[in-house]
Amino acid sequence: ASPDRSGNPFFRAIEGSICSGLFNAPCIHVLSSQEVATSYPVSHYYDADRDEMGHVPYTAEGFAALGTLICRRIHTLQQPPYKVIVADCDETLWKGVCAELGPLGIEMDAGRKSLQEFLVRQNEAGMLLCLCSKNNQEDVEEVFQYRKDMPLKREHIVASRVNWQPKAENLRELASELQLGLDSFIFIDDNPLECEQVKAICPEVLTLQLPDSPEAIPRFLSNVWVFDKQKTTEEDRKRTAFYRENRERDRFQQETPTLQSFLAGLQLNVNISSMTGEQLPRVAQLTQRTNQFNCTTLRRSEDQIWQASTAGELECLTVTVSDRFGDYGLVGTIMYRATLDAVKVDTFLLSCRVLGRGVEHRMLCKLGAVAQSCNLPRVDVQFIPSKKNSPALSFLEGVAAQFKETGVDSYCFRIPAEYAAKLSESQILATSQVAAKAVGDHEQAALAKPVLRARSELIREIATRLADAQSIARAIRQERGSSEPGTLETAIGQTFEEQAIVEAWSEVLGNSEISSADDFFALGGDSLLATQVISRLRQVCGVRLHLRDIFDNPTVAGLAKAIRRAGPKSEKPIAQVSSRSAEKQPKEQPPALTNTILRRANHAPCVLSFTQQRWWFLNQWAPGTADHLSLVLRLKGELDRNALQRGLTTLTERHEVLRTHYVLVDGSPLQVVSPAASARVAVLDLRHVGEAEHEVEVNKILEHQFRKPFDLASDPILRPTLVELSSRDHVLILVMHHIASDGWARGILLRELQTLYAAYVSGQEPSLPELPVQYADYALWQRERMANGDLDDQLSFWRQQLAGAPASLDLPTDRPRPSVQDLREGVHIRVLSKELLERLHNLSQREGTTLFMTLLAAYQVLLYRYTGQEDLVIGSPVAGRNHPSVEGLIGCFINMVVFRNQVTGEQSFRSLLARVREVALLAQDNQDVPFERLVEELEYGRNISHAPIFQVVFALENLLATPHFPKLEVDLREEETRTAFHDLSLFVAPRHDGLRVRFEYRTDLFNADTIERMARHFENLLTFIVADPSQTIASLPMLSEAERDQLLHGWSGARQYPAQGCIHQLFEEQVKRAPERIVLAFEDQTMSYGELNARSNQLARYLSRMGVGPEVLVGICMERSLDMVVGILGILKAGGAYLPLDPRYPNDRLAFMVEDAKPPVVLTQYELKQSLPDIAGQVVALDGDWAEIEREDASNLACPARSDSLAYIIYTSGSTGRPKGCQITHANVARLFHATQPWYGFDEHDVWTMFHSYAFDFGRCSTPTPSISRCGSCGAR
Repeated sequence: ASPDRSGNPFFRAIEGSICSGLFNAPCIHVLSSQEVATSYPVSHYYDADRDEMGHVPYTAEGFAALGTLICRRIHTLQQPPYKVIVADCDETLWKGVCAELGPLGIEMDAGRKSLQEFLVRQNEAGMLLCLCSKNNQEDVEEVFQYRKDMPLKREHIVASRVNWQPKAENLRELASELQLGLDSFIFIDDNPLECEQVKAICPEVLTLQLPDSPEAIPRFLSNVWVFDKQKTTEEDRKRTAFYRENRERDRFQQETPTLQSFLAGLQLNVNISSMTGEQLPRVAQLTQRTNQFNCTTLRRSEDQIWQASTAGELECLTVTVSDRFGDYGLVGTIMYRATLDAVKVDTFLLSCRVLGRGVEHRMLCKLGAVAQSCNLPRVDVQFIPSKKNSPALSFLEGVAAQFKETGVDSYCFRIPAEYAAKLSESQILATSQVAAKAVGDHEQAALAKPVLRARSELIREIATRLADAQSIARAIRQERGSSEPGTLETAIGQTFEEQAIVEAWSEVLGNSEISSADDFFALGGDSLLATQVISRLRQVCGVRLHLRDIFDNPTVAGLAKAIRRAGPKSEKPIAQVSSRSAEKQPKEQPPALTNTILRRANHAPCVLSFTQQRWWFLNQWAPGTADHLSLVLRLKGELDRNALQRGLTTLTERHEVLRTHYVLVDGSPLQVVSPAASARVAVLDLRHVGEAEHEVEVNKILEHQFRKPFDLASDPILRPTLVELSSRDHVLILVMHHIASDGWARGILLRELQTLYAAYVSGQEPSLPELPVQYADYALWQRERMANGDLDDQLSFWRQQLAGAPASLDLPTDRPRPSVQDLREGVHIRVLSKELLERLHNLSQREGTTLFMTLLAAYQVLLYRYTGQEDLVIGSPVAGRNHPSVEGLIGCFINMVVFRNQVTGEQSFRSLLARVREVALLAQDNQDVPFERLVEELEYGRNISHAPIFQVVFALENLLATPHFPKLEVDLREEETRTAFHDLSLFVAPRHDGLRVRFEYRTDLFNADTIERMARHFENLLTFIVADPSQTIASLPMLSEAERDQLLHGWSGARQYPAQGCIHQLFEEQVKRAPERIVLAFEDQTMSYGELNARSNQLARYLSRMGVGPEVLVGICMERSLDMVVGILGILKAGGAYLPLDPRYPNDRLAFMVEDAKPPVVLTQYELKQSLPDIAGQVVALDGDWAEIEREDASNLACPARSDSLAYIIYTSGSTGRPKGCQITHANVARLFHATQPWYGFDEHDVWTMFHSYAFDFGRCSTPTPSISRCGSCGAR
């Protein structure tokens, strides 16, 4: 299977199915295409021509990648595991000598930090870490004590030898201390002399000399094969703790006089039980690694053990041990089968860590007990001799020599079950040291044997010279003595399409060595550069390509096939510069020619581009909005003012847009190019200002220059200012209007100014390539494309894409949206960690996306979680330089594209990211339509309270490179426009130290702390996204622990509110306090607490006789009146729940509510009875039937309702579908009253005005509040 296809969902599904089918197959190890691509990335694995001609499917590099990974996996399976890494300190773990520089003087460069991080990961995977350094112990300890920024901590180190002895001698001491052979050691040092000495004296130690360049250390470590691990078990992770605990045991043994007291003092706990699924990896590891106490040395994989166990072929027991000093973990296993006459032992093994403690005896006892439980007479233990397992034989002979039978190349110990099950204490003590002594004897004998030299040179050569597939393929060809024509070096350029692709890649990537095996994105390509490639290939090959083509075919050969599928090629490249006649070009032209920008025949005034038109309009509408871009360069050293002046002058001569003015002609703006003239540089002398005030004064000047509006009809569009702080300290301020510049243009300006200044300083003429066109040529070409219908297909796409899109994104704001945008901007910047950025890159690579797409998807998650809106529309700036002729032009080409996506809480981030990828590719393929034209086409109108189409923006920025001027130290500072044209914008920029995140926002909508909190939420989301992209959008944690605690405990507090009591009972308590006080007033009517209580009691008894009680719903449809309150309280006192039916509601809504809720009783007024919808239950007119109701007893009645009983049902508006009834209990309302009473402090002096419908939920609060909080109520019509 080719990794070239790993991005294809169908391929991934097939590969996944195959891998799943092979998962349980014994002795089969699967290498996935993703693993091949990750370990040995090759841009082009598959070779279609070779496959077609000779069924040889892979390129030379593809075979090298696949073959090397297979060798690497076999090496991992076969190599004896290394257990200890010993590292030098000075110049290895850190840069510098700690004894000379001190702990704070040493440096942690990126390479050595990666080494420490690597060592920590190895430690977590089970490797023991030791130090071996020629140094003072105190100096090294101080480094670990004071340098908290180091990933490696003192607690990671299990042993050390920091002294002035030879390192080989120290290594032998460490081996003795850890009771391990030197062939388990890896030694890492930067010093070649030290490495050679260790290799000479301790050849069995694998010695690794670090690369000279720190930058090469991460790549070196990732290609040292001996660090590969098949699987890490829990016991591996605990190995460092095991060895520390063993030291305590050894010390205890030395202090204990007898073996019996030592064993008793250990307080040993041995557990022998059936294997669980979680223990399977460790059991398999024991069978593969345990050599000395292993009776049969049968090696088994997890699959083999699991299949034998589940099929009933073998019973598997595990041995776990602990004592007073700690946990040994899972240290042994027994596998057996019960036959007709015995328990036959297949595997009987134990780690040497617990030998000599009687554990092996308990294992034999367990087997005896198993045989007895099965009514079998004996236990048969087979022993197959190997080079190392004599300790196991010594044990068996020590406890059961009389039962030993000799076979062919093996022994069998047929031990009676009763004997095995009841080994005496004296037998255990007498034979407990037999196996342990045999292990010691074996190790002494091994020392006398010839040492097997570690393959240090070979391992290092692989990690340095043969670390990638290309190098391996090259080495193979050199070994064979030929360059193999037709492979890597000569496969390029065989077809017209491939030649065009290589040339295009070389131009945009700045790489002249492009091979068929290179991947565009692996070489540093991204979606922006891919757009430039597509643009060039459209021009040269005369075909319509899409951005998706290069994403789906990132190799030369694959993209060449896509071009051939797209249509016939042009026979030769099309000229990009020609003269333009005054007449309009005919509409019928060859497809390629319509995409050619022609030079104007004269310099007559011409139309503005669509982008220029937008900036011109904004300048007229609000000339003080600071629609400027600026660059600030601090220049320290010997500045040549004349060279700087000449450089700026040449720039304005070279780029017409820098000497263009914008004038109104017949009511329309036109651009007029002025003749070339010397650039005017304003010089401000601040040499008289004290150095301490320099920064303040420069910022004042910068603020003035930035806020100073441009008169586009007369002012120079580039405004340079030179501030002189001293003879060797200057600040150059370059301010440009956005109408003539964008982010890309600023990069061009800096690069060309660097070239021009360097040439003029040295007295040479600069050599810059001639510009094929000028900005005005582009503006005409863009207008003609729109007029000729060249962009009609793209317009059609956008009409369909944005049909029915929401007009706005309703972010929660700190202030109401004003009717006119304020445009004042706030900025919040934070830098996310380098580690998080790397994980985002890795996620993007795995998912076949770019960093831009991944961060855009995360931004959509943030917006969804903030707004709850599923239909999200986001704008994003694109460079707009899709034509090769304009890539080197200063000017404003930037355009906005729209990303519209559906986000739901149930989908996973991975599925959202896949959708974002598709949407982004489509949008960028249709990016040529000017945004201004799109607004007009879609008829969005001009709502000046917010931006049209979208109100939020996302962009990934490339930070400007600092220019290099001769004899000057340059510090670059970028100043952005300080105008917020959108509610919220997020700009992200990868940097060497992490990911810069910049939120820009409208200060008339948001507070600074709100955006700061949003930025933290974005970082939290990113952290959890990279940890598990399969999480659903709704489940991704966004809040910090502190925020979560604040929500759950801080704001809610620890107050307890009464859970008992109903609404009407709270009212009755008020009645007792002041029965004569007025509680209700309506027009000229009033009612006291006592009267309201009496009337509602009478109604309650009346309703009770009609069957109203707990959970029984009573509709109430009444005009605002005193009786309305009587009705509500009467229903509650009867134990029922009320359903408010506002008579002013539309008949359809009332009918729906009655039909949906089906109340058995409805209270109303006589004049409203005829207007009610069809009621299946009984209707009571409170005013018409009062003569009968007032016969009831007016005293309080016992109500059967409880606090958790239903109090009322309120229906939603139905704006998002069918209205829904929300059920509210007495406890809900009572809690609200108790919680809010301290806020308002209502008493008898307050009056509550009920001005809204009692069917609105706030009315639930309004109606009972006066009755409960002692204030009066005034009903308002």
